[in-house]
Amino acid sequence: MSHSNDIYTGKYLRVDLTTGTITKERIKPDVLRKYVGGSGLGTKIMYDEVPPSVMPFDPENLLIFSSGPLNGTRMPGSGTYAVTTKGPLTGMLTCAQSNGFVGARMRFSGYDGVIFSGVSPEWAYLWVHDGEVELRSAKDLMGLDTWETEDKLKAELDSKRTAIACIGPAGENLVKFAGIFNDHGHLCASNGPGAVMGSKRLKAVAFTGSPGIEGSDPEMLNSLREPWMEFANKSPFQSYPYTGTIGGFTYKVQSGMVPVKNYTTNIFPESDNIDAPYIKEHFENRKRPCWACPWGHINEITITEGEHKGLVVEEPEYEEQAAFSSMIGITNADEMLYLSNITDRMGMDVKELGFTIGMVMECFNEGIIGLKDTDGLELTWGNSKAVAELLYNIAYRRGFGNTLAEGTMRSARMIGGDAPERAVYIKDGQSPHTHDDRGHWGLGLVQVISDMSSGVAMPPDMFPLPDFGYDQPIPPYDVDNLAKTSALNAGLHQFHDCTGNCLFVGCDVETLAKAVGASTGWEGFNRKEMLEIGDRIVTLQRCYSLRHGATPEKNDTISPRMSSTVKDGPMAGKNVADILSEFRELYYKYMGWDPKTSKPLPETMERLGLREQIGHIWK
Repeated sequence: MSHSNDIYTGKYLRVDLTTGTITKERIKPDVLRKYVGGSGLGTKIMYDEVPPSVMPFDPENLLIFSSGPLNGTRMPGSGTYAVTTKGPLTGMLTCAQSNGFVGARMRFSGYDGVIFSGVSPEWAYLWVHDGEVELRSAKDLMGLDTWETEDKLKAELDSKRTAIACIGPAGENLVKFAGIFNDHGHLCASNGPGAVMGSKRLKAVAFTGSPGIEGSDPEMLNSLREPWMEFANKSPFQSYPYTGTIGGFTYKVQSGMVPVKNYTTNIFPESDNIDAPYIKEHFENRKRPCWACPWGHINEITITEGEHKGLVVEEPEYEEQAAFSSMIGITNADEMLYLSNITDRMGMDVKELGFTIGMVMECFNEGIIGLKDTDGLELTWGNSKAVAELLYNIAYRRGFGNTLAEGTMRSARMIGGDAPERAVYIKDGQSPHTHDDRGHWGLGLVQVISDMSSGVAMPPDMFPLPDFGYDQPIPPYDVDNLAKTSALNAGLHQFHDCTGNCLFVGCDVETLAKAVGASTGWEGFNRKEMLEIGDRIVTLQRCYSLRHGATPEKNDTISPRMSSTVKDGPMAGKNVADILSEFRELYYKYMGWDPKTSKPLPETMERLGLREQIGHIWK
């Protein structure tokens, strides 16, 4: 199928899994330009079609796969796709992204997105290929892990032209933090989109098609690649082609950013045994770049020593590296890699998983639970064999694993006693990214005030914002400037999630605006419109949360353990809880929202083109 003149026009599929009905539609041009794609368009559809009465596992909940206008072009890192749904951990919106090839192949297949509703009578998968669509039986895929599912479908369909997004056993068994996986270890993670996919008895989505999308102005797009990469190669992520996200582990330990034994300490002296230099030196590494990515920051690793010698795994991101080392007391890389591989294959989000296991290991070591509670597993710090068995038990909801499959907050409450005081989570039941945020305020705060189950902006105390005049990161404990720059950057961060472009291989604002204009053919598209789109989406996400029962006190908050003061290490004495209320009100103010209730002000909504939503929020 030729794509040479196939510009981005919002061609979507609607799949009613209950009846098997598949329809085709085009997003209205004015809606497409206001919300673009990815999580932006997903947010708009969710707001319009999923009312507060619908629960995450209800047939009426939607599961939306979206690409963006840069997907499938030759712009760097343009293989990212988004999944938007109502997540089971918080009962609120989740917008999750994954890199790899799915975003590109989705567009090559002839469509820009798929909207799933209903529940399939039998397990099924969707195959979209060269403009055609088939809903097929997934009977032969049941019980397969994410790697096996992907490999089997690629072999059956068209391995060189097909990308697969699928769930593993965790998604099949409705583990509340199951993710949707592609390209082996890449995933849409936060707030359980894989569990929603499992609730619909949808095992996989396959996209097949040949490259060839050039956009509206191919010459302009091609000319932008050089300035794009010039910016990326000077960005804070410039080391990633060489070290991946695991490269800064020892530095993060030294700066008190890494969670250690479920926040019981901030000291982890064994980091050199886990860091990228050790892994690069001791194991075999092979590049596995995503679509159109000149960096290839993820490797395929063959373990060449230890008990798991010969095992082939995907290089973990920092989140897994921390979750399966410092978080649970493991001090050698081969065990960390082994546990990461189980998690990827079973199909679970490591953020929620890491804090859940950290919580129960602390409870075990403190005598709150014992062997009779853990099905005989000795959950002492560093016991990787017990953790490996526990991972399978969680994925299959066996015994104690069935409790932990509910996530950190819920499982702690089910355990009872002092367990809830040891649970690390934000909002109404979702664990944060795998950091110790108590002394690194920007890291935690941009997640706490987000309405998309991930950070609303890059932490401004870690990253400069040259597009907004901040050539250096904000001082880490300047609450007013942290709030101001978080609000300032929220729209740009959100817009990135609409384009189908990887945030790591990012570019400056002007180049991004030109690239989107050249891809879509939208006349006059510029920086101002782009940032307004981002702010519109962030504000609509807040409106979604408010309509579905959110309040600042309930949803923009942190758990007792996350509110505690760091006892030792480089961040000793720090406590993010001390400034949370002040930060929230300042952020709301800078966003143009009411500082007390977080309701977007009518004049803000009017300015952002959300006039019809004003009555929903201010009735």
